[in-house]
Amino acid sequence: MSLFVLTSAAAGTVWMTERGYPAIIISLNSSTFHGLVISPDGTKNCIWDSTGVNQSGLPDFFNIKYSPELIEHRFAVIKSGCLIACVNDFEDAETNAHLNDAEIFCKFSELSQFVDTNTK
Repeated sequence: MSLFVLTSAAAGTVWMTERGYPAIIISLNSSTFHGLVISPDGTKNCIWDSTGVNQSGLPDFFNIKYSPELIEHRFAVIKSGCLIACVNDFEDAETNAHLNDAEIFCKFSELSQFVDTNTK
């Protein structure tokens, strides 16, 4: 992972982990990025360094790997804060949401609207 990876990260941007989970940046400072990862096991707080490596004691697959521009086509299906599915197709997302009685299914980029990024 290069240092370039998180240079364009800003609060409210959605990235993707190595395992394909949405990672929402909540806040940042000069050397760390704080956010949430929506995984099949629930929503996890995470801290990443400037290269996208998680510093939270979570498995390596919580490292950030993909930038927002590379995942714009991805849809997330979420139920009770847990990731049910990540798919590339709207119809697949809609079907998964219906079959699992999921509360949310949307493009990755829209996930930040469900998270309070106000750190005041």
